[in-house]
Amino acid sequence: MAEANFYGDPYAANVVFGNAPKRIHIFPLDVTMSAIITPALIDTLDAYYQSVQNKVGLILKPMVDYYFNFYKETYPGISGSPLHDLFTFWAILDGADIQYLDVPVKIIVDRGEAFGQSIGDFRNVPPEDKMKYPIHRIAVQFNYSNFIRTFYEIMTNHKTKTP
Repeated sequence: MAEANFYGDPYAANVVFGNAPKRIHIFPLDVTMSAIITPALIDTLDAYYQSVQNKVGLILKPMVDYYFNFYKETYPGISGSPLHDLFTFWAILDGADIQYLDVPVKIIVDRGEAFGQSIGDFRNVPPEDKMKYPIHRIAVQFNYSNFIRTFYEIMTNHKTKTP
């Protein structure tokens, strides 16, 4: 249940989240798991990189295929490889279309089943109850078409026409 970075050092995450001078943007796995790069898109990019002999671009397909094979075993029926870190880079771009909720967040540092988990309180509670923990911005959904279009444009260095 705990995301890898929080589980690796929940104490550090707790210090950062508890003392941040501004709201931290959080991109939970339930959102980034939908940042899917399909095999068809990877094949298209690979064909492009082969046609222009972009040696750096040619490493993309083996890398994404490796992750896709992992995800197919872990999540049967998944349609591609979710690129979690790529999503966070996309999120800082001006055109990223992401919906957030500002909610109190707590990082669990006590040993036990919840160790390393982040808990966001999404309940509609009075403001004074929300002040028990620092409030941060949690991504709850995003525009997938925008994500894919931006990814393709950056990877090919071409702007696509929007209808």
